[in-house]
Amino acid sequence: MIAVRADPYDYAFDPAHVALVVIDMQRDFCEAGPDTYLGRLGLPVENTRAPIQPLQLVLKEMRSRNFTIIHTREGHRASLGDCPELKRWRSRMSGCEVGSASSGSVCSRALVRGEPTHDLIPELQPLANEDVVDGAGKGKIFATDLEWLLRQRGITKLVFCGVTTACCVATTMR
Repeated sequence: MIAVRADPYDYAFDPAHVALVVIDMQRDFCEAGPDTYLGRLGLPVENTRAPIQPLQLVLKEMRSRNFTIIHTREGHRASLGDCPELKRWRSRMSGCEVGSASSGSVCSRALVRGEPTHDLIPELQPLANEDVVDGAGKGKIFATDLEWLLRQRGITKLVFCGVTTACCVATTMR
């Protein structure tokens, strides 16, 4: 058991039943450049990179205490068979259609599993014993094995972190 001093009251929890879920800290969302999803949209990555250093500290501490760590990535099958037409249309209207190829040095298809920019950022790579869950949508419970992994390990409490708070993190929490 780990005891924590917090307001309005102290509490204790067993690391065996708590998991840290690190959501979508992948190159498409956290790196600038002509090959990444945000880079191709022309969006800055300062906000999505801001949690990297704090997350490194959280990961170090939670790993040292043997918490379950699970990473997630948003991405679609190469066939795009799991990508709704509305999502493709909306992404096309925004300036970077899901599944389209970049013209940069890496030449990566936007938000497609297995592509170089779909990978987690180097600063937050999972350890060999940490699972990575791929999901096609904003939430990482529906149509993934995240719930199954949590149930198999007896996880009853979750700590969420990652990008973006108002989108993928909040949707997964709900």
